[in-house]
Amino acid sequence: MYSKLPFDKLEQAKHLDDTILSISETPSKSENLRPRKFQWVASNFQEKLQRYTLINSVNASFNSRHFSIFNQSSYSKNVRAEIIDRRYKSFVSIFESYGFSQAQVSSLFSESPLLLSFNRERTIRPMLEFFRNNGFSSNDLCHILALDPGILRRNVKKQIIPSYEYLKSVLKDNEGVVAAVKRSTWLFKQDCEKNLRPNVELLRNYGVPDHRIAGMLRIQPRTMMQNVDRFRMVAEEVRDMGFEPQKSQFVTAFHVKNGLRETVWKRKWGCYKKWGWSDDEIRSAFMRQPQILAVSEKKFGELDCATLFGYSVFVVKRGVIRRLPLEYGYSIG
Repeated sequence: MYSKLPFDKLEQAKHLDDTILSISETPSKSENLRPRKFQWVASNFQEKLQRYTLINSVNASFNSRHFSIFNQSSYSKNVRAEIIDRRYKSFVSIFESYGFSQAQVSSLFSESPLLLSFNRERTIRPMLEFFRNNGFSSNDLCHILALDPGILRRNVKKQIIPSYEYLKSVLKDNEGVVAAVKRSTWLFKQDCEKNLRPNVELLRNYGVPDHRIAGMLRIQPRTMMQNVDRFRMVAEEVRDMGFEPQKSQFVTAFHVKNGLRETVWKRKWGCYKKWGWSDDEIRSAFMRQPQILAVSEKKFGELDCATLFGYSVFVVKRGVIRRLPLEYGYSIG
């Protein structure tokens, strides 16, 4: 019976009801399984708790997505739990061979139970092999796969390797690639030639140094992957304001401008004008410290409320902001 169970057909199943209950049963209480079939039951409390958590996560995840493992009318709850556990053990052996601890594997599958639906030899192993050979530690992979297990579905040769090679050409080392991918797995899921290279080349043509481009990609990778027309528009606006692409303030101003919708940008600009600042004064302060327009609108409100308690407070703050705009990032209280 067990040799015929569809271990590799998780995605075709339905109903994982009551699976958790079978985890807590002891061999003496089992109705359908012989004691030798309960090798998967933990011999100590910690392991038992980890297994319980895993099956609970699988149950919730698959049910919520209308997945199932097999027809409930054909298999008992104990058999369903046995199949999940057998499959889990086969995955554990693969991950452990690439340096993962049991705790890391348990945590990974508890966070991303749908990994159990992946093909072990065609998707999991080649991907882990590639990552291990290119500077990704087991801790790095746990972080990345917990955020986006779907990355394992990508083709290593057609998608992952070309993306990695281009990223390394910009970031210069494995550490930079790891840092960027941990911030956004999009870098391994999107076409870097189509979505990243045009923006990198645009910045280079503007005169932005390579090390600053690498910093932008490492710290805010999703910004670098955005639509090239939007990217070009923001870069042109920042340059036209007087920022020199060779200097660090260009990058800071770009991030601030890019992070604000046009309506929000105008509203914040209007707050300064409401307080008596001219366009030139606002622009001058922004040139010295672009973060003055990244300040939340709540902080704008705090400063506005301060004027109610004494005009002198506002004048002092305004003078400080003109000379040292970064001061405005702090609460008035």
